[in-house]
Amino acid sequence: MCIADISKEHCNQVFMDLEAQGKKAIFIEADFSKSESPVRVVEEFTNILGKLDILVNNVGIQSPASYKNVEETTEDMWDAVINVNLKSYFLISKYSIPPMKN
Repeated sequence: MCIADISKEHCNQVFMDLEAQGKKAIFIEADFSKSESPVRVVEEFTNILGKLDILVNNVGIQSPASYKNVEETTEDMWDAVINVNLKSYFLISKYSIPPMKN
């Protein structure tokens, strides 16, 4: 199992829970607001663990600063949410399919 996140600290409880169940996971640091992160995560994962069997997309952001009406939402805020909550799903799916087929 691999968990990718912007910060390992965010994942500590998950790792402790997995360890308590006798399971192991690797961590890959990734900022999914950047387009290069999904392809890098898939490459690192397959280099370390080999075959990719299942992908669970569970990334998302919604900062309190973005709780605004459309007139108050900046384009940068919109782009940040779309890049993480939509574009990263497309990219990691795109790059995960070839290793799943092998």
